[in-house]
Amino acid sequence: MSRLSLSFPSRLVIPVGLVAFLSLGWPVLSPALSFLLSGICPQRPSHSFYIGAEPMPLEARMLGIYGGFTIAFACLMAFRDRVEVRGLPRSFFGVIPLGLLVTGLDGGNAFLSDMGMPHPYQPMNQLRFLTGAMAGVSVGALSLPFIGLLAAAPARGAPAGMKPLLAWLVGLEAAFVASVLSGLAPLAILAQAVASAGILGLFWVTNGICLGWALRHLRPPVRLDAVLPLALLLALAELSLLALLRTWLQQQLGVVWL
Repeated sequence: MSRLSLSFPSRLVIPVGLVAFLSLGWPVLSPALSFLLSGICPQRPSHSFYIGAEPMPLEARMLGIYGGFTIAFACLMAFRDRVEVRGLPRSFFGVIPLGLLVTGLDGGNAFLSDMGMPHPYQPMNQLRFLTGAMAGVSVGALSLPFIGLLAAAPARGAPAGMKPLLAWLVGLEAAFVASVLSGLAPLAILAQAVASAGILGLFWVTNGICLGWALRHLRPPVRLDAVLPLALLLALAELSLLALLRTWLQQQLGVVWL
């Protein structure tokens, strides 16, 4: 399969910068960010961490999932030319089912609790967040085939890149977890920006891939990076439409999230 020509890391500045602007302007801009993310997150106060008196726009589990994904994806992108996918140890891929299994079990326990049914232990936002972060790393690892297409040239195993990759991945994930659990507002805002950028980036990249595939038969061929501005606008529109749909459904059904 041919490799995609795309200066991907530099393009990430756009969605990351937008979300950072909305996040770092907390609490003045918090309604805008909360609205943008409301279509994909229930935003239940009881399931959320707080920044001051305001609940974060992403619940604890989703904060962990999207933050963990963003960091894992960024690390794998940064080392995409130094470590070949097939050169990664099997233990690295072992985190994929492990992370998904752990968050699935904790989510099942939380569901039983919410339904008033017997459950093994009392759900806690800290556990929701930690298991979500593990799932986020798993989802990030699942993006390896796509990341392999973005490498400038096939890496030949490149074992020397493995230790730095793992060091950065573990270090940044630990810093992300610590920033949320510290209870310090500036660090929580920064973690919120990371997770929120991951959501926008995921929509953006998916749209870019779909547009590139849909336009693949045009002559001359359309480069993937040429459709990225449109893909970003579509991502913002999709998130906004989901938020409006959620608002309409709440009004129609009289649902109140606790």
